[in-house]
Amino acid sequence: MYKRIIAFVLSAAMCLTLCSCGGDDISSDSSYSDTTGITDTAVVDRNLPGSSENTDISSDSEHKEIKFVADFDENEVFEDETARKAAEIIDPAIKNAIAMLNTIPEVDFEILDWDEVEHPTGRDSLAGDAEALKWYDFIYEKMSNMEYFHLDPDDYGGYEELFIPFFTAEVAVIEDHRKAYMCGTTWVDEDETVYPVFFMPWGWVDTPCDDKEMMHGEINLYNAVEDRIIEKMPSGLNNYQKVCYFTFVIVSKAEYNYVGYDDIDCLYYPYDALVRGETVCRGYAMALYDLCRREGISCWYCSGSVPGGDHAWTCVDTTDGIRGLDITWYDLDEEFSRYYDGDTQYMFMTEYEMEFEGYQEGVHE
Repeated sequence: MYKRIIAFVLSAAMCLTLCSCGGDDISSDSSYSDTTGITDTAVVDRNLPGSSENTDISSDSEHKEIKFVADFDENEVFEDETARKAAEIIDPAIKNAIAMLNTIPEVDFEILDWDEVEHPTGRDSLAGDAEALKWYDFIYEKMSNMEYFHLDPDDYGGYEELFIPFFTAEVAVIEDHRKAYMCGTTWVDEDETVYPVFFMPWGWVDTPCDDKEMMHGEINLYNAVEDRIIEKMPSGLNNYQKVCYFTFVIVSKAEYNYVGYDDIDCLYYPYDALVRGETVCRGYAMALYDLCRREGISCWYCSGSVPGGDHAWTCVDTTDGIRGLDITWYDLDEEFSRYYDGDTQYMFMTEYEMEFEGYQEGVHE
């Protein structure tokens, strides 16, 4: 049991730490059939950047001049059913996000493009470790193709000899290819053998699935949702505006799951935020990270703790140093109203502000 816990921590929690973001337990139906339809959660009940409290952003005449408009064709012909379903799922959130873009204030910094020298890939970080690199390629191929494998530590000189390079490589794979783990994870059995378990995106190891076609279908649906968000993003946005757009899409679609933060059986990937429409801090942060990386924006996922417990957020590199975005708390209203000191609270926090609020990356309670 001890080694099973270690394997879970290294293979999943190291990069995907389960985050207890706070809040009281309320009932929440997490079944797929009830959560994959149109969910247009209007984000109009909090202070948005540049807007008035409790104001409908689509009709406030005091807002800035409309620069960005939603470009949608009601007679659009979709490439396939997956693309049509993706549009049904995410278009309401996209429309709300574009309207919200017209409320954002100007800032005195620029968000930088991704720099692979400053932020090397997980695979690059393994340079010089031939054993870990070998396992990296093996793990990525098996997990992305949902292929089963069985590793007996006796074949590798013992558990520690297998454990260290394998899970070092797995952490790097997760960093580079999170979607390879959308429907699976690796597990360590009582006899210390290592093997993968595959499941539907809303499942976990206690509900394994061997229907690869169905699992790939859900991965394709998530990819189609991401594609739709990028496709409908207004042209000509700078990196700051793109980050705001992605944030607004996420908070318009997702609702915080007050039950899920205490449920070890839920991984809460970006899939949950953008397809199911319910997630916890990890899903919020990873969704923003994935979208920013697709656009070549210098953004990374952070897990650690805040005074209320374990938490996850994102950071971006700017011309004015590192800025933090906690879109989980930005999306919450009543439960965390005490945190909202200004219109842009938890958006683009300076390092000083993050330290003041008690953010500690890599420190877990």
